Amino acid sequence: MADSRGGSPRTVLDILRAATDYLAGRGVDSPRLDAELLTAQVLGLSRLDLYVQFDRPMEAAERDRLRELIRRRGAREPVALILGSKEFRSREFAVQPGVLIPRPDTELLAERAIAAVGECEAETPLVVDLGTGTGILAISVALETGARVLAVEASPEALACARENLARLGPADRVGTLRGDWWDGLPERFAGQVDVVVSNPPYVAAADHGGLAPEIREYEPRGALVPDGDTLDAYRRIAGGLARWMTPGGRILVEVGAGQAGDVAGILGDAGVADLQRHRDLADIERVVEGTYTP
Repeated sequence: MADSRGGSPRTVLDILRAATDYLAGRGVDSPRLDAELLTAQVLGLSRLDLYVQFDRPMEAAERDRLRELIRRRGAREPVALILGSKEFRSREFAVQPGVLIPRPDTELLAERAIAAVGECEAETPLVVDLGTGTGILAISVALETGARVLAVEASPEALACARENLARLGPADRVGTLRGDWWDGLPERFAGQVDVVVSNPPYVAAADHGGLAPEIREYEPRGALVPDGDTLDAYRRIAGGLARWMTPGGRILVEVGAGQAGDVAGILGDAGVADLQRHRDLADIERVVEGTYTP
């Protein structure tokens, strides 16, 4: 991005154009959007407010601050990490290095989980979010239903981030956070008590990790993307705990990678899950597998 000295851009619009060109030249997929988000952050404005201030001159300190943010984005650091937050279901969730950044794809999983809770016969259903990450599913379900939620996470960095989001967004009285590896994090008193389990586990093949976009490959934790075993390892772990933890008639919902829905449905079916459904996202990819535990 050009320096503001020596007759170079000074208004918001001029600097936005220069920043957009800079980001486009470095392979950023959405250079104008990202330039707007970062400019709005520096100026303390919403994107909508930014549009009516295009003719506003930018002070030298503002230009210097924006130049640093644009440089970071040009190095392919995700916008969410630069801003420290990511919107999910119209709420701003804190994000930080060491956690998986929320994806629009996961909105579908949240919608289906909220619907499943609404169909529960229990007066106050118990939901378990396995691998909660930033807590987007646990918190969204708790805020939009009357359920109790247990959010389980193995990563201390991700669990700290989930707890920060819970403190800001609530409801703390209905969401508990536990450190553990999948079902291993649950206390024994919850055996046979879980009405809904929801999970967005790692499902990227190890061989595919190197081909991911730099924003993902270099800045997001590999363990949140690539499972320890093959791409179906996490689903086997989830299925293996259903008999111990689920109530008969409980609902199971998991996010899956492209082309994995059939295999995941097979794993769940072998574990006693019936009425299996596959839900497609906006890209027409089978993204969520859902079913009912029927031992």
